[in-house]
Amino acid sequence: MWFLLLGCFATSTHALRSQDLGASQVHGDLYVEADVELRNVPHKGWDLHATVSFQNRGDGNPRVDLSRTKVRSDHVLWEPCRAREGTDTEGLMIVLEPRETREIALVCIDVRRPYDILQVRMTATGWGPGSLEMAFDGVPR
Repeated sequence: MWFLLLGCFATSTHALRSQDLGASQVHGDLYVEADVELRNVPHKGWDLHATVSFQNRGDGNPRVDLSRTKVRSDHVLWEPCRAREGTDTEGLMIVLEPRETREIALVCIDVRRPYDILQVRMTATGWGPGSLEMAFDGVPR
């Protein structure tokens, strides 16, 4: 009987597929690639776990501020990405040197469950429009 009770508290994980052409995006000389999954934590909600790779293929120095990341589920309002308590936010502001590649782990807690689409927006300067946006398929019903 205990094994049935323990099974009720298991975390479920859902890898999300990019809605863009392939998993990477090109933003001028800044290439972005992300692996994203949602984890349903019992009694706590959904957490977004992303590994984001940035590659500067130009001669400038683009800056990305992941501490100002916003998340939107199913076209509802943009909400700030809330990090876990005690997360070091110093590493979430990156400046890429020319030809540099960097990989960052990003966790946002308490994300609304996306049924159709999950969008992630990051603030970036030194490359063009000022923000990077990525879209991923939601979690099926």
